[in-house]
Amino acid sequence: MVPNIFKYATKELSQDAVICWLVACAKDATGELRESGLDFVRALMQSGNGAVFNCASDQLEQYVSACEVSRVLGDPRPQYRSIDVYFRAKIDGKVVSFVIEDKTHSEMHGNQLGRYRRVVEDDGIDEDLIKPVYLKTGYVFHDERERAESAGYSVFDADDVLDFLVGGNRAGTHEILRQYAEYINEQHASRLCALKEWKLEHSFVQWELMVRLGKSLQMKGMKWPARWFNVGGSAWTQYPHYEDRGALYWRLDSWKPLRLMIATHKAGDQVLARWNGWSRAFEDAREEAGLSAGSFRRVRRRRGEMVREGTIGAVDVASCLRDEGLDRCVARVAYLHRAFMSSVGDELQ
Repeated sequence: MVPNIFKYATKELSQDAVICWLVACAKDATGELRESGLDFVRALMQSGNGAVFNCASDQLEQYVSACEVSRVLGDPRPQYRSIDVYFRAKIDGKVVSFVIEDKTHSEMHGNQLGRYRRVVEDDGIDEDLIKPVYLKTGYVFHDERERAESAGYSVFDADDVLDFLVGGNRAGTHEILRQYAEYINEQHASRLCALKEWKLEHSFVQWELMVRLGKSLQMKGMKWPARWFNVGGSAWTQYPHYEDRGALYWRLDSWKPLRLMIATHKAGDQVLARWNGWSRAFEDAREEAGLSAGSFRRVRRRRGEMVREGTIGAVDVASCLRDEGLDRCVARVAYLHRAFMSSVGDELQ
């Protein structure tokens, strides 16, 4: 058995190399491998329903055509002015510049997507169209997809990669493609398994649970949950503060239970004075909802220390998900939330 090189080549730079290699095959290879390279360029061009920037009008439009790739113009360029992969191709008689932002498990930051497109617009190289692509083989969060598309990028995700490699029978044209397809498929299957079994140590599983909880609560000001990574790399996910409810929010960490929290620096001095009463109200609501308690540390304040946030109560959603499934678990947490707010909501105004 030949070891899969992508078991060890896991970084984004390795994926950059695969993309560049496929594009270079469209330019320099022969036979089936060249056809695979050309098909890859065509798949990128057709992604996002053919969304491209028209350089003549500098506007995003839909490009509907045969996407006949006649040739790749020059070698693909990794890290071209900080763009992960840049190349040019002649498609349907038009010169198209491809801007590919490549991700495995990380996300975009700052305004890098818009900045990369402007780099190509201002580099003095003539083209008819610019095709920005956000290619990610890891989990693409809902808001991440929205931000990429709002910047004019077509999202090319793991499903698209596998559809190209496996669905199009291109994985068999070369050992590199076979091993890459096998690796991406294993990663994708692992994520699906984690979601099916609700393994809350994964940030994307936390995210999906919080999305479902948010939809069930339907509270004023409900937004997509936010997520961060602490210094140790452990994920946590929360809904942003409810400004009209004393900065109240739910948080789920990979190493802690689901907790109803309050931002004390936004809720005011009333928090510490009423803390014990709120905790008792939470426990009563939790028992009514039929949920097991989750352990957490109570807030302790030293003299002169400002407490910025604290936990009112916690529930063990992991066991509930395992024993009763998603719908029933979310329904129980939503019931707890409404019962708690019915009891103390006026105090949180």
